[in-house]
Amino acid sequence: MNSRISSRIADGRSRRNCRVIGAALALLVWPLVVFTGCGDELEREFRQAAIGGLETGLRAITDGLLDGLFAVADPNGGGTTGGS
Repeated sequence: MNSRISSRIADGRSRRNCRVIGAALALLVWPLVVFTGCGDELEREFRQAAIGGLETGLRAITDGLLDGLFAVADPNGGGTTGGS
């Protein structure tokens, strides 16, 4: 039974590590793409193609952060179980 618990903890840590690495890479690559000076036409085309994905990603990150903050602030989920 302890091996199941430690396995779940390890899985959670590895997922978290993958997310952190992915976010770090995204933050490192973004300035390279933005500041390399590709040319006005290419920059406009890239921005128009990427804006939808970036917007969706930022919303997902924001939602995740807010969910995490609420989970820390209210670990019971804020729901009431029971009647009047």
